[in-house]
Amino acid sequence: MEWYYKKASVSPSDNTLPSDTDDLPWDPAKRKNIKDYNANQVDEVRCKYLLKGPCQPLGHNFEKRLIGGKMRRFNLAWFGLYGNWLEYSVSEKKAYCLCCYLFRDDAYPGFVRDGFSNWHKPDRLSFHVGELNSSHNNAVKKCDDLMNQGLAFRGHREGEGSSNKGNFLELLKYTADHNDVIKVKSVIEEIDNGVFGLLVDESADVSDKEQMAVVFRFVDKKGAVKERFVGVVHVKETSSLSLKHAIDQLFAKYGLSLKKVRGQGYDGAIGSSCKRKDQVRENYRAKINVGIASGDINTGKGQNQEISFRRPETTRWGSHYKTLLRLVGLFSTIIKEFNDRFTEVNTELLICMASLNPIGAFRAFDKSKLVKLAKFYPEDFSFMDCLSLEQQLGIFIDNVRHDQRFKNLKSLGDLSLLMVDTQKHIAHPLVYRLLKLVLTLPVATASVERCFSAMKIVKTALRNRMGDDLLSDYLICFIEKELLDDVANEEVLIRFQAMSERRMLL
Repeated sequence: MEWYYKKASVSPSDNTLPSDTDDLPWDPAKRKNIKDYNANQVDEVRCKYLLKGPCQPLGHNFEKRLIGGKMRRFNLAWFGLYGNWLEYSVSEKKAYCLCCYLFRDDAYPGFVRDGFSNWHKPDRLSFHVGELNSSHNNAVKKCDDLMNQGLAFRGHREGEGSSNKGNFLELLKYTADHNDVIKVKSVIEEIDNGVFGLLVDESADVSDKEQMAVVFRFVDKKGAVKERFVGVVHVKETSSLSLKHAIDQLFAKYGLSLKKVRGQGYDGAIGSSCKRKDQVRENYRAKINVGIASGDINTGKGQNQEISFRRPETTRWGSHYKTLLRLVGLFSTIIKEFNDRFTEVNTELLICMASLNPIGAFRAFDKSKLVKLAKFYPEDFSFMDCLSLEQQLGIFIDNVRHDQRFKNLKSLGDLSLLMVDTQKHIAHPLVYRLLKLVLTLPVATASVERCFSAMKIVKTALRNRMGDDLLSDYLICFIEKELLDDVANEEVLIRFQAMSERRMLL
């Protein structure tokens, strides 16, 4: 816990916090009961006290008094033993417990209300700490949860204009302000200036604000397919123009180029899910109208009703039967919709991609189709590259079919990993470039949906006023936890120190 609670030295006259923290009294004897604060401000007050740390006037000349026939006083060494909670009141000349003041709710007088001044009984300090599940240790655990994990005890004012953003302040200062390190240094370095796919989806948060989530899909230096969450952007509407503008701003912010995008997936964004249903209904209605006009379809009460897709229910199997009936009724309309969406170019692209499938000792391998696939990417394969690729493909397929390590591969992802592991991505660079383009194409947007699941955990009904930047920053820390391991503490401390002037060096 010492990591979160920073000790600070004060002179005996410093009894209150600076004015920029709403003048909360720092001297423990001058504080009002924590329960006397407004319920919506309690956690905000707790955070301010925890960020300042216990009141420990290290330079103070502690007064001696006669106890048991001897002159005794507060021992400065106790701050070293109990530094994360022990504090001293200069005005009352007594010791107090910061953690118990903030979270102990059993009207405990000692170390909270009355204070401790029996300097001849230092064992009372360890007695106050108690066993593992003591009231004091439970209070310490709550402090740790509040500052380290961002757990909400009550709602906060976490808007952009808030002077204190509650539970997230410590995490914001420690990690969110360093998202340039996390995003640019980690994600962009993983992409290694290569191409990537763009996955976008939209959903409303608990405050009914439309949030657009962005995920990059790419192949890293080790040949592994990665999908990295980049952030969420608040959009006022979900039109294609609005989302394009938001994506442009995001790319400009991090110095990315749209020229590196080789695939895009939008799922339900720009209202496409509802539009598809509307289109199916319109096509079905037009078909019925044509049939009625030609006399092929009879009219009458209850006939030719408008139908659409029906969502099957989880536990009602009869609903699945009704869904299949709807599918049969709309089959021709659905096929037309698929034909409109999967053009000849899209279909040809998928067929050509299948020629790289390593299953069955590359039995689907077709050199001509792979060369044709490369021609779909003129930015990545010039005319001369396509000629060289044809030669490399012949050497590549002969090589891997005689290599036992490539015999039991199950997917294109496995092929990519093994090519890097065996250095064949260097021997056949054009083949590997083509493989990366195939793997970059987004197949589904499940990873974006998982981001929205995380958003429901981070932004809750009790914590619904956080700003858009804070929400995006914290979601990155929440979702991409492994990236934080690559950020050195020293680097974070240097950046944090440079943000503004500090009263002491970290």
